[in-house]
Amino acid sequence: MRKLMVIAALLILIFGVICLLVNETRLEEELINELNLPSKLYPYTLGPDMPDGFACIFIEKARGENEVFRRLLDKGNISEVVLEVFINASGNVSFKVGRSPFTDPNTNKTVFEITFFNKTDKFINERVKVPVNATSAVARSSYCWEVRNEWTDVVTIFTGYVRLKAEIPKNYHPYYGLGTLVCLSSISLAIYGFLAKPAKKRR
Repeated sequence: MRKLMVIAALLILIFGVICLLVNETRLEEELINELNLPSKLYPYTLGPDMPDGFACIFIEKARGENEVFRRLLDKGNISEVVLEVFINASGNVSFKVGRSPFTDPNTNKTVFEITFFNKTDKFINERVKVPVNATSAVARSSYCWEVRNEWTDVVTIFTGYVRLKAEIPKNYHPYYGLGTLVCLSSISLAIYGFLAKPAKKRR
């Protein structure tokens, strides 16, 4: 009987160890970086010394700040990112996301060869999905977002930020709790099997 209990405990222990070793990889959305917007944007009519806009080359910036993102991006494992933008302003501002920006000489406004998102309002709260195909430094530098004053007066930004998020692979042990419980139970059973007194034989 003692031998059977010990053997059963060993088999259960093996099962518990297998449960502990099971590993899964899941994609989990993670914050890569966050950028706060300036508190004031000035109208274009005041001249170049008073900034009317604020821009960010967001893929290249994220690559330089987050090592995990950089490795995945360089391996071609990042196909999409999400920009979470929240702006609460006193006047209309525009928020644009695109690739390959250039300045229109007639309006002095930024124009994108490819536009992913464009909205003008006092209040902007959006999640913008941006497909990524950045296999070179030139391609990475082409991704840009911009916020610009579209009002005739100074715009105060009460709250403003842009967060870049991406799906990052994470390792999980889905049966860790079960495996731990099974291992502890098997150890208890083995100890009981060793310490249990053998049954007395009847004469």
